[in-house]
Amino acid sequence: MIHNNKQYFSDHLNICGDMVVDPLQCELCPKFFKTEHSFKTHARVHAIRTLECAHCSKKFRRKGHLLKHMALHTKEFTYKCHLCKAKFTRADNLKAHVENNHRYMCFLCSEQFSSAELAKLHVQISHSEEEIAASGMQGGFMRITKFECTVCGRCLASKQALQNHEKTHQKSAQATGECEDDNLAAQMTGEVKDVC
Repeated sequence: MIHNNKQYFSDHLNICGDMVVDPLQCELCPKFFKTEHSFKTHARVHAIRTLECAHCSKKFRRKGHLLKHMALHTKEFTYKCHLCKAKFTRADNLKAHVENNHRYMCFLCSEQFSSAELAKLHVQISHSEEEIAASGMQGGFMRITKFECTVCGRCLASKQALQNHEKTHQKSAQATGECEDDNLAAQMTGEVKDVC
């Protein structure tokens, strides 16, 4: 609630249960807080990190954060992209991947969408059947093409980014003296697959 009158605001602070008139100061740092809630939320910053990663000794305050971190070490890729071969250890990384790499565009107005369903709905609501037919494109939208790595399935935004990414597979193959995949030879000759 916004208060323009200083006295009214002071009265409001006295009435509200979780608000305090005198600001609360953290005993461990110089910060002040107007509410008990914000003060208690801040106190977590100073909490002791007691949960330790068995692989790298990094410490966490919360079990959930430790488990997310440990998945990086154990390579538990439980989240798989349904549009390409990419795999992730965390759901939020998969969501970001889909939003950044698998976009759909309306042919009629160039608006972009994160899913085919949203693009289709947009075309149905925003454009007439005549416009769609005149565009010559069935459905009125298309998937925006990205460049996909033939070794791991990762999608990249440009041919240059794909070539830089492929170098990591080449270095890995050279270090071990063996190829990770039959497609690596094709990559080393510069063949690029424009799919995704």
